[in-house]
Amino acid sequence: MQKNLHLNKYIDHTLLDPSAPFGKYTELVRDAVKYEFFAVCINPFFVPLVHNLFKNHPECTTKICSVISFPFGLEDLRSKCEEANYVIAHGASELDLVANLSSIKSGDWKRFSDELHFVREEAQEQTLKIILEVGLLTDDEIKKACDISVENKFNFVKTSTGYLAKLLPEQTARYVKLMAECVKGSLTAVKASGGIKTLADLNLMTENGATRVGTSNSINIMQELENVG
Repeated sequence: MQKNLHLNKYIDHTLLDPSAPFGKYTELVRDAVKYEFFAVCINPFFVPLVHNLFKNHPECTTKICSVISFPFGLEDLRSKCEEANYVIAHGASELDLVANLSSIKSGDWKRFSDELHFVREEAQEQTLKIILEVGLLTDDEIKKACDISVENKFNFVKTSTGYLAKLLPEQTARYVKLMAECVKGSLTAVKASGGIKTLADLNLMTENGATRVGTSNSINIMQELENVG
C-alpha cells in the first residue's frame, strides 16, 4: 500500500442507511477487503449476511462492528443485552452501544452505569464503544459519562450516531479533544463519528485524539489519500 495508507486502520467503514439494498453489503465487504479497513459498522440485521460474505475472504482481517439500540438508545436493558448476544453469536466482535440520553439528562448516573455494567458483562471480551451523542450533552455531562465508561471498562467513547445532532467537523473535533482528555491514562480510547467526509476531516479527528473514525465516506477518503500519496 502507498505511503500514509495506514490511516485505513483508523476507519470503521460504515453502512447504517436503513434503505440500503442487500447488494450494498456485498459492495461494503468488497471495499473492506480492498482497503483493509479496521472494521465495517452495520445494523444487527445484516451481521449474519456480512459475516458469511467475509468467509469468502479468509485473508481479510477486517472486523464486524454492530450498533446496539441504534439510533436512540431507548430500548430496555434486556433488549440491549439480547441484541448484543445476537450480534456476537453471528460474527460481530465490536459493538457500538447508543447511550440512554434520558438517563444522562436526568442525572440518573446509577442507571447509566448499571446499563454499561450489564452490557459489558454480556459482551465479555468483545470491543465495546458507547455512543454519547455529544451534541445533545453539556461538557460536564460528557465528562461524567466518560468517567463512567472508563469505570465499566468500555474500550471507546464515541461522539455521535450521525443521525441526531448534526455537527460540523470542527465542532466534533472539539468534543473529541474533550473526551480524549477525560479518558487520558486509561485503557479507553475515542472514536469520532458524524459528518466525517474528507481526508481533512479524518486528520482533524486524529490530531485531536481520536484513534478510530466512523464514516460512510471511507472510499472517498481513501481515494483522496491515494492521490496525495
